[in-house]
Amino acid sequence: MLSRQKVLKFQKAETDQKDESELGPLARTIGVFLDLTEEEISALDALNRQKIHLAAQQDLYLEGDAIDRTYVLLHGWMCRHRTLEDGRRQIMSFVLPGDLLNHFGAYQPTTIHTVTALTDAVLASFSCHDIVSLSRAYPRLGAAFAWLGARKYSLLEEHVVRIGRRNAYERIAHMLLELLHCLNVVDDSCEDGYELPVTQEILGDALGLSLVHVNRTLRRLRKEGLIQMDSNRRIVILDMDALTEIAEFSPDYLQHRSIPILTEENLQKVG
Repeated sequence: MLSRQKVLKFQKAETDQKDESELGPLARTIGVFLDLTEEEISALDALNRQKIHLAAQQDLYLEGDAIDRTYVLLHGWMCRHRTLEDGRRQIMSFVLPGDLLNHFGAYQPTTIHTVTALTDAVLASFSCHDIVSLSRAYPRLGAAFAWLGARKYSLLEEHVVRIGRRNAYERIAHMLLELLHCLNVVDDSCEDGYELPVTQEILGDALGLSLVHVNRTLRRLRKEGLIQMDSNRRIVILDMDALTEIAEFSPDYLQHRSIPILTEENLQKVG
């Protein structure tokens, strides 16, 4: 089962060594980049004190809102999107556990998109200036927040290529693989499959495709033995190599790698 069906929360360390399974989504995401110390985990823990619960289809904030809060998704799925006057919607990205929302709120306090819960969701809420304070007090966390920003930029850049140059078959294959890689960071149980709690219409809004086109393409992927879908919307990748080749997928843009040694050495001098 996905992590959205678990109670995800940071837990205070009871021993000198914290098991990875006890970490919340943000710490696990940052942990890909940085081996966190107990002090850094406690600093991240402090961000998790105030929680917000949203029902599916409820907006967290709207395009143009002035907000001074940053959020981290703990449980559920959300999306960032823009809607034109005639109702056409473009989803820029899905928001998964461990993702930050209004990451740069201290520098850009007016939002340029709407964020909506796709499922019931739980978020931690804190002042956007806490990111600045943590970065000053813990330079390694500052580097991690910068890494999260760079990773978000890479995801959006890849999304432009996906909807601008890939055909429907390649777009859907690519997105299914991207989601698998991202979810595996915060939930090891995903392995080669995960619950996809969105409608085909939502997939179309994310990929710039009609509902008919999404339906037809998913049927083709199933018929060719590349994926399996059940009534609970669980996606299983049956042929990872073939799907990767179709999508020309490389996970490098996801930046799931450790902090560079030179950066680590420089941060140690700052700290």
